[in-house]
Amino acid sequence: MSTDVLDPPPAGRAKLILAVEGMLSPGTERAVETTLAKLPGVSAKASFDSQTVQVEFDRASCAIPEIVRRLDALGLRLRGDGARSPLQKPAVASSSATLPDVLNALLHNRQIMMALLGGVLLIGALLVHVYHGPAALRLGLIIPAYFLTGWFTFKDTAKTLWEIRFDIDVLMFAAAFGAASLGHYEEGGLLLFLFAMGGAGEQMAMDRARRAIQALARLAPETAHLRETDGAERLVRVADLKVGDEIIVRPFDRVPADGKVITGVSSVDQSPITGESIPAEKIIGSPVFAATINGEGLLVVGVTKLASESTLAKIVKMVEAAQASKSPTQLFTDKVERVYVPLVLVATALLIVLPPLVTHAAWSLWFYRSMAFLTAASPCALAIGTPAAVLSGIARAARGGVLMKGGVHLENLGRVRAIAFDKTGTLTRGRPKLTDIVSLDGMSEPEILSLAAAVEANSSHPLAQAIVAEAQARQCAEPKVE
Repeated sequence: MSTDVLDPPPAGRAKLILAVEGMLSPGTERAVETTLAKLPGVSAKASFDSQTVQVEFDRASCAIPEIVRRLDALGLRLRGDGARSPLQKPAVASSSATLPDVLNALLHNRQIMMALLGGVLLIGALLVHVYHGPAALRLGLIIPAYFLTGWFTFKDTAKTLWEIRFDIDVLMFAAAFGAASLGHYEEGGLLLFLFAMGGAGEQMAMDRARRAIQALARLAPETAHLRETDGAERLVRVADLKVGDEIIVRPFDRVPADGKVITGVSSVDQSPITGESIPAEKIIGSPVFAATINGEGLLVVGVTKLASESTLAKIVKMVEAAQASKSPTQLFTDKVERVYVPLVLVATALLIVLPPLVTHAAWSLWFYRSMAFLTAASPCALAIGTPAAVLSGIARAARGGVLMKGGVHLENLGRVRAIAFDKTGTLTRGRPKLTDIVSLDGMSEPEILSLAAAVEANSSHPLAQAIVAEAQARQCAEPKVE
C-alpha cells in the first residue's frame, strides 16, 4: 500500500479506512479484496498487518452499509474506532507495555490460551503412548488437543477452500491430519500447535507494532483554549477548530493545531515532528505544529490547518499506510505459496493413486508414503517465520523509539554499509553542554560562569540550563541577582 492514500479521491468518490477484527491470516487480504471488488465502483486494499481495509467507492453506486455487510459475511467485524477518513486520528492505546500488560494480553489472547491448553493435552497423550497406556485415554486427550490447537487454522482453511483457494494454512491442516491418518497423532498435533503459536505470536507482534505506531496520534491534545472575538476564552475540542481560529498555548502545554504565532515569543520543542533536539525560537509569524511542546512563553496561535490535515495527522497516516507494504521476502513467500501449495497437494494425490495403479503395490503402503511426504513438505518454519520476524522487528524498533515504515525498509537495513546523518541531534544526546568560556576583559572563568549562572538560574531554556549545570559541576559561587 503506497502513501498516495493521502491524496483526495476523485470527485464523486470517497475513501475510508475500516478498522476490522477477524483477519486470521495474510490470505484473508485477497479474500476481502476479491469480495469487495465485485461491488460496483468499489476498490479495496486489505492489510492483515494493520487489521484495516482501505476502501475507495463511488457514492452514487455503492453505500457503506453494503460494504460492511460484505465484510460481515466474511466474518470481519468493525472495531471500536470503526470507519474513519484517511487523515482522521484513530483511537489508540498506549504503546508502552509493562509485564502485567503482557501477561494480561496473553490471558486475553484466546488463540494462545487454546494452543497452550492443547499443548498440555498433547504432552499427556504422548506420555500415555510412550508408557503404553490405554488407547481410549490417548484418543480422549488427542481429540480435544486437535480441536484446541487447530480451531483457528480450521476456520481460516474452511474460508480459503470455500473460495477455491489454496494457501499455507490448507497445507498445514492437511499435513496435520495426514499424520493423524497414519496413527502419528502427536506429530500432527504438534504441527497444529506450532502453527497456532506462530499465528498468535504474529498477532501479538502486530498488535504491539500498531500500538507503537498509532501512539503518535496521541501526541496532540484533545482540547484547545479558543480565544473568542471579544477576548473571552473557551475550552473546545481540537476536532472542532476551524482555519482562522485563535488558540492560546500556555507555557509547557502541547500545541493543539498547526498554525502561526499571532502574539508572544517562546521556544518550542519540535522534536516530535522534526526530530530536532534543540527547541526552536518562535516569534510573531513563526509556524508551529500540532503536538510540539511550548516553552516558558505564552503564545496566541492562529490555526492554519484542520486537525485532520495537520502535519502530525499526515505523518501518522503515512506510517500507517506504509506499514501495510510487504517486504521482498514476504512478496517472495507469497509467490512461492501460490505455486508450492497446489503443487504439493497434487503431488500427494498422485503418490496415492499412480504407484498402486502402475506397479500394483499395496494402496495402504503408498497412502502411508504420500501422507509422510505431505507432512514433510509442510513448510511449518516458513509459515511461522514469515512475516512474524519482520513484524517483531518493527515492534521491537518501535519500543526503542524508532519507527519503521514497513518491512521493506527493515530488510534494506541488512544491506546498508554506510549511513549519512543530516542532524547533529541524531548523533548527540540532544542536550547542550558548555564547552568553552572566553574572557574579553580579564575576568576569570569562575567569575564569568558564576555571573552567567546567576542570571540564568530561573530560566528553563536549554542553553540556560547548560550554563547552570556547568556552574554547579565546577562548584562556582552563585551571587544573588537583583
